This record gives sequence, structure tokens and C-alpha cells, in this order.
Amino acid sequence: MENNPVLLKQAAAYLAKRSIPFSTRIVLGLTALANGLAVFGSGLVIYAIYPGWTEQDATIYVSTATISAVLMVTAFYFANLYNFRRITTPRNQYKTILISCTLTFLVLISFAFAFKLSAHFSRIWAFSWFFSATFLSCLVQGYCHM
Repeated sequence: MENNPVLLKQAAAYLAKRSIPFSTRIVLGLTALANGLAVFGSGLVIYAIYPGWTEQDATIYVSTATISAVLMVTAFYFANLYNFRRITTPRNQYKTILISCTLTFLVLISFAFAFKLSAHFSRIWAFSWFFSATFLSCLVQGYCHM
């Protein structure tokens, strides 16, 4: 079976008509939700893999993953990453994502140090979470571009 250019054009036109149009607010909200879930999920997955899931430490890690997801989405919002124009050009955002993730990580480390909670956290978990959250946030922004 050959690839007929006329049929391919007709199929593309049909699919373009059948696609569901989303408003920009829905796209921006879904992007923020996906970023938050990526950060939260990466924190939980890494916690389950490295230190291992224990009842004693689960509340600390789950609350940290939740707080970090909220802080990260807030930092992305104030960095203007949830602007429709910026979502359509993801290459221009990667530097801002890296800076926002780094600042969020430093804020969390500072709070853990200030409130003497740093002994309860695994350094391997913290740095693994930082790198995976940054990588996944870049992937989410790149995927939302499509």
C-alpha cells in the first residue's frame, strides 16, 4: 500500500476538523496541573525507591512533595511560564524552568535547615527529586507545546 499524498491530505484535514478546541485558560490550567503532578509524583516515586516507604517518614516526604509542587507551580506562574505565548515556544523557557526549580529547591532546603528538619530527609532523595522535577517540568512544558 502506497502513501497517497491526496489521501494523506484529506485525512489530515478530517482530523483537524475533528479535534477538540481548547480555550487558552484550559490549556494553561492543564499545564499547571501536569507540572504539579509531575513534581509531586517524582517526589513520591523517588521516596518509594530510595529510602523506602515507611509509615514513620511517609508524612514528612508526602507533605514535602505537596509543598514543593505548590511552590514550583507558584514559581512558574510568577516567572510567567503559564503564558500561552511562552508555552508555544518551549525552547525559550528551559532556562526559566531551571532557575525556578533551583530557587524552589533552595527555599525548601533553607526551611528544612531553619526548622531543623534536614536530619529527617535523605540527601540522595532531595537531589534526585530536584533533578527529576526539573527534567519532568521541562518535558511537560515541551509536551504542552505539541
